[in-house]
Amino acid sequence: MSNVTEVRIPQENVNDERVAILDWHAADGGRVETDQLLVEVETSKATFEIRSPVSGVLRILAPKGSEPRVGEALCCIGPDSAAIETHMAKAGASRPAPVLTSSRSAPSLDSGQSAKHQPTGASPVTASAVTPGSSRRFSRKALDLLRARGLKEQDVPGSGLIREADVLSWLGESRSDEST
Repeated sequence: MSNVTEVRIPQENVNDERVAILDWHAADGGRVETDQLLVEVETSKATFEIRSPVSGVLRILAPKGSEPRVGEALCCIGPDSAAIETHMAKAGASRPAPVLTSSRSAPSLDSGQSAKHQPTGASPVTASAVTPGSSRRFSRKALDLLRARGLKEQDVPGSGLIREADVLSWLGESRSDEST
């Protein structure tokens, strides 16, 4: 019996097939303690945190920016790196999850603009943020930015979940531009 714990994306309250890994709050190969914040993930409707169920050494399987499927292992926690490697070899999970961009479409940009699309800590999407009759959804921060600039949802190209960073990218700006 393995003494390595796999931490998986919980199915509870998640209606999406995949989630976006926003940020790891613990280092790969580092020691974590029970109930320590491990990772922040985002669904199409909310962001949530996953905490460590046990103490031990952390091995990240789904890096920041990846979009693992619900139910997949995000990381393993074991007594040491050797135990984790042995467990992963037996389980066939020796590689980190790929960074995917196709499961959620980034906004289409006009020629001459560069895409800066990265998963962000956007606020949860609300029912009013869904464009009727399409698969386009806007985070609350994206909607607030559009309203502040006098723009409408239909002005922004793209499909899927459109975040504040997507709108800023479409405008040719970045978050740092906003604070100056």
